[in-house]
Amino acid sequence: MASHPAAHYANLGVYSLDDNIRKFFADKTSTREECDKRAAELGGEPVLPVPVQGASSYTVMTGGGPKPIIVQFRARRFRVVEELAIEVARMVHGSVVPEYVHSGHMGKYDSGGLAIYTMDTLPGVNYILNRHIPSLTSAAAKRMNTVSDLAGIFAAAWNMPQPVTKPAIRKSPLDRYTHKLRLLASRSGLPRRFTCKLHSLERALPSLFFSKHHPFVLSHPNLNITNLLVYPHTGHITGVPNWQDARVLPFGFGLVALEDVLGYHDSSSGGCWQYFEDAGRLRKRFWDVFERLTTRPRRIRSRSLSSESDSERSRSRSRSKSRLSSGSSSGVRLRDTRTWELIQVARLVGIFVKFGFLHDGDGDEDGEFVPIDEDSARMSCLDAFVNAALEG
Repeated sequence: MASHPAAHYANLGVYSLDDNIRKFFADKTSTREECDKRAAELGGEPVLPVPVQGASSYTVMTGGGPKPIIVQFRARRFRVVEELAIEVARMVHGSVVPEYVHSGHMGKYDSGGLAIYTMDTLPGVNYILNRHIPSLTSAAAKRMNTVSDLAGIFAAAWNMPQPVTKPAIRKSPLDRYTHKLRLLASRSGLPRRFTCKLHSLERALPSLFFSKHHPFVLSHPNLNITNLLVYPHTGHITGVPNWQDARVLPFGFGLVALEDVLGYHDSSSGGCWQYFEDAGRLRKRFWDVFERLTTRPRRIRSRSLSSESDSERSRSRSRSKSRLSSGSSSGVRLRDTRTWELIQVARLVGIFVKFGFLHDGDGDEDGEFVPIDEDSARMSCLDAFVNAALEG
């Protein structure tokens, strides 16, 4: 594996395929070898790990040939919720979301067991690897295509809001994120330069979660360059996998994905985060495309992860139909200061929670959240992303 392009990120202390796989199996009752054997039974030999693994799954490509089968092993949780998340994701985003088929399980349900999913291979390569593939298209042009398509993904989520009317459904994630911000702002939390902003975000959270005009949308749990597939010669996005743990949150929590495609870890500076020279133009393109694509709202669908009753979803759909028939638009007006402010609140909270802890703070809600210190490899990203967000 050392010769694989992903090894570049291992050298920066950012990504290691073997370490990632080893960490995944550390608390599982099934071994990697047992999973590989099961994968071969489902899809045939050879069984090869995909070059970039998710943090909460082990994914392999099986069978070889022109149409290999992807087999994914995930920590067993609530199968119905996971399958509903995928269904809603496909409603919102269409074919860029792979169609998963539940194919059994391994181990015990409540002690490290694994759910098994199979799916067809999506076209394209992982975004990380695409940076190292020679192409006739310039790197800058490929980045522009990726950013434009990413804006389309966020616009699709905005255009298909998820109905959330019960205050309790809004309050539960509000309490979780408030707790995490307080941990980061505590004496044992992040360096003091972040404290004022963390307190400010905590005060703003209730307005975000209880706004009558800011939509709740399906939010990918880890939308970043490890979960983006692109055409190697154009940079256009072809797939976004791993929606099983998606949540319904106010729009903007996943905007850290934009920062992820605007820069890179610079090996010459010890892996510090650096933005591309054209990051400003790319950021402008993202919001231009986003604003343009959110001028024609789409109807709210009946399936939702928000745990609403059928009657509540029906009333929400009726209100949506009324808005559509009157010719009004739910599209974002970036000159609407309050709308922009709420987007930035969600964006910054997402950044702090994603990079402010030793392990992704948007992960297991029952996990232990330990804030990073000044020497953490994550601090470079946190500083860069927060500063970029504050600058607009």
